[in-house]
Amino acid sequence: MLSMTPLTRDAARYHVSPNYQQLPYNRPLDTCSPYQRDSPTRLDGNYGSERDYVRSSFCKVQSGPANVAHSEWVGRVQAYSSDVKDEDWERPRNLSKIFKDNGEDEVSLNNLSGHVNKALPEVQEATIRKS
Repeated sequence: MLSMTPLTRDAARYHVSPNYQQLPYNRPLDTCSPYQRDSPTRLDGNYGSERDYVRSSFCKVQSGPANVAHSEWVGRVQAYSSDVKDEDWERPRNLSKIFKDNGEDEVSLNNLSGHVNKALPEVQEATIRKS
């Protein structure tokens, strides 16, 4: 346990301040959020004289080339379709039954109708049909 003490101190120092991103195992492949500029012990130039707000009208943001090799390594993007099944309605139906048994179904219906009336007409019809 004593051999872990220096590592723990080092970990605490680098994970509490913005400096944690300077360690090799925490360093991102591509810098995408340069908002951590306030630590006096930063060693990477602290973005020099750049403005604090990236999206300001004083300087234009330019995107660099995408890191395609990393994207391929993580995985390819593919389509995924998720269908609604009857099992998806079991829990809401059970919750509705609990509300009804406790006499809270009026409150539940008032809450639900306040949100459903803002939905698309086909969603409203499906909600009424399923309940």
